[in-house]
Amino acid sequence: GIRSKAIWCLAMVAQRLGRKSSSCREMPALMQIVTKAVADASPDVRSAASAAAIALVVGDPGLMGRFASALPEGIDLASFDACDRRAIMRLHALRRGGGGGGPGA
Repeated sequence: GIRSKAIWCLAMVAQRLGRKSSSCREMPALMQIVTKAVADASPDVRSAASAAAIALVVGDPGLMGRFASALPEGIDLASFDACDRRAIMRLHALRRGGGGGGPGA
């Protein structure tokens, strides 16, 4: 739906910001939106939120603690591409398969 696509767009924006994300003045609002979306009732929204969380963590590794529950086990943070629709589908499959809790959890 539209909510999952909106969150996916935020994932792509977060990825584009990369290491500059910490200096972005909209970062607190972005983190708040992603944090709420991670707990959304819709699995599609949660998968898109996981993509956004991954992009935020890649840009600022200090956010790992905040978003650890949104990072499915087995995800390669270094090669993740939020712009790749297949990556979002893989996230959805990992989350559905019981992968949650973050890397190494």
